[in-house]
Amino acid sequence: MDYSIERIFTRRHRSNMGFDYDFPTATTPVDTANMAALADSGDADVTAAELFKSGFTVRRIGDFIFPVTIEVVFPDGETIRENWDGEADWQKFSYVKSTEIVSATVDPDHHLVMDVNFTNNRGPGDRTAQQRCKQAFRTLAVLDAVFDGSAGVAQPADNFCNNNREF
Repeated sequence: MDYSIERIFTRRHRSNMGFDYDFPTATTPVDTANMAALADSGDADVTAAELFKSGFTVRRIGDFIFPVTIEVVFPDGETIRENWDGEADWQKFSYVKSTEIVSATVDPDHHLVMDVNFTNNRGPGDRTAQQRCKQAFRTLAVLDAVFDGSAGVAQPADNFCNNNREF
């Protein structure tokens, strides 16, 4: 059993652009408080320019169906918890708000103890530099073992990954 956040997307919201028939979407809450405040400012163009359509796709990997909780965090500190029954292979969630999504996490309270891979429970955009560095070294070690054929794999120096270098 495994659930993963496949992708997080954000784009400027353009109203009346059609309907996405190919993807089942959960309810799309609109940030009406922010829209009302922008409308009171008297500038209708600002209302459309300040809204973002953000979302993510969560996927069930395997045949085991179990309902999960998904936590979505926005930059202003707002947190939304969604419940997904997990019956479909994947589900797309989207929001129209004045801010973009910072992160999305499947099972933030770690109730699913049978989860095979905990590393894919968070959105792909919120890994730290140290995590990216370690993943790069792991990938290089696997490639070294495949192409070189050696059994011994070099381990990364601890001080190299702790220097907050960006890759």
